[in-house]
Amino acid sequence: MFVDVDDETLVVTAAGIEAAITPRTAAAIVVDLYGQMPDMDAIAQVTDRAGIALVEDAAQAHGARWLDRRAGSFGCASAFSFYPGKNLGAFGDAGAITTDDSALSERIRSFADHGRRLGVRHEHEVSGRNSRLDALQAAILKIKLTRLDDWNTARRSAADLYRKLLDATNCRVLQSDPRSTPVHHLEIVRVARRATVLNALDAHGIGWGLHYPIPSHRQHPFRQYATSTFPVTERAAAEIVSVPMFPTITPREVERVCEVLVSATQGSASGNGS
Repeated sequence: MFVDVDDETLVVTAAGIEAAITPRTAAAIVVDLYGQMPDMDAIAQVTDRAGIALVEDAAQAHGARWLDRRAGSFGCASAFSFYPGKNLGAFGDAGAITTDDSALSERIRSFADHGRRLGVRHEHEVSGRNSRLDALQAAILKIKLTRLDDWNTARRSAADLYRKLLDATNCRVLQSDPRSTPVHHLEIVRVARRATVLNALDAHGIGWGLHYPIPSHRQHPFRQYATSTFPVTERAAAEIVSVPMFPTITPREVERVCEVLVSATQGSASGNGS
């Protein structure tokens, strides 16, 4: 079951999850999209009342917080990606699962190591896979982890400048719940006539991305699960543009991106999409 997202933040809400729960629901998987956490306390209350598991997809939210709790500390388990482009990235593909459930931890470790029974090299309890994090990637991540909070602070400063410069323009930046501390894995701007904006960015040599122009419920493997319409998601998918965001981006670089965005969107109004 998919649920729609909040129009201002593009993350799920407790009300949306609660409305989608049926007697067959086993778990709620919550995505900390673009590095921002939704109201995890309210969502946890919903899943607790329903007696279902809460799983957190924190792949884009390394170091993010909801109130005083870090991403990856809610629910029965959370998943992180250490793909090189993430806020905390390895030098190759890598990832991790966090949990405070020792039995679940042992089961996950077994699955990740060809299904071996822990401590027994040649005995396999389940059909697992080879998903071990190699020592080189772990060493790199250990060093970079000490710098993560500083890098995230720099990202927030850049995001604040984007918000200030694009306020009262035809470019709509995502809002953040004041109880959250986002880490801005991506800087998302919503615009009308997106093709015109992308052409302008190209003309000025400014990189951009689309995360994500085709929503999950319209992807072929998952269409069977789209049992209702998702107007906010559909509208956002037609408007979103990912603009430059990285810890070492300078104020002047942010200003230049905003200058091009504002120039390209003059006379348009976000919300129409193209």
